Amino acid sequence: MFWMSPECGFLECIYPVTFKLLLYDVQLKFKPQELRVSNKTYFKPEKMRVLLLVIAICAAVQGAIIPKHLKICGQNDVNKEKCLKKSVSSIVKSLANGIPELNLPPLDPYELEENVVEYRQKQFIAKFSIKNIKAYGFSSSKVRDVRLNFIDDQILLEIDLANPRIFVEGSYRADVGFEPTLYTTENAFNNTMTDLKWTWKMTGTVENTNGENYVRITKFFMSPKVGNMVFIQPDVFADNPMLNKLTQDFISIYWKDIYEQLLPVFQPIWNEIGISICNKIFLNAPLKEIFPSN
Repeated sequence: MFWMSPECGFLECIYPVTFKLLLYDVQLKFKPQELRVSNKTYFKPEKMRVLLLVIAICAAVQGAIIPKHLKICGQNDVNKEKCLKKSVSSIVKSLANGIPELNLPPLDPYELEENVVEYRQKQFIAKFSIKNIKAYGFSSSKVRDVRLNFIDDQILLEIDLANPRIFVEGSYRADVGFEPTLYTTENAFNNTMTDLKWTWKMTGTVENTNGENYVRITKFFMSPKVGNMVFIQPDVFADNPMLNKLTQDFISIYWKDIYEQLLPVFQPIWNEIGISICNKIFLNAPLKEIFPSN
């Protein structure tokens, strides 16, 4: 077992021991069965892994390290919106490679294994199973504005974004038609959206964990406005080229109406993804490190 003086707390004692461990690390292979520093027994070499595991757990509890390239903005800063705009812009640019310090994985391209959506309008029904989805271009988004408010133990954060182009590809299975007659088709697809504008609206609550305040995002909402969309789905009806062309032309002409109808179907999916991504950041660093009061 390692030695710990009763005059100091666990973390105050464990870090000096760790420092001494690093100094003696190379020599351990050539030393006797135990390491002594200042005539006190700290641990035996075979216990090293256990000690390092304890240290790693304690370090994790202390919160994540905020990357130096992220600008930290105070809650009471008179220019906090401008500061936040720079900070969020830095995070968006980092989406391609991720931010390991905040446990944020690479998100450009954003990959999704499978999504199932269903749309009904009177007797018309459309069931889509979309697989192997990859979306490219999120790291090219521009942050237009950021608004942050604290109300008691709640945080309200809104981020306005714009993006010139997002490209999505994947494969699908569709069951479309008027009940009870449905047509089934499977194939690859790709979708190009340009001139996008949207707002991320987030609501979070402050909760205390091991003496530290963290923000947990509980609500996320966005409703993207798309300037133009080109949807390619080759050979929807493999045995009917004319019907294929009619379907493609119909989507090209009426894509805005179709998009508006499908928005309520996709929004719960986007909201769930947004909450997951945001909490990877907010739950891995204390509130005082992300939004210090001073």
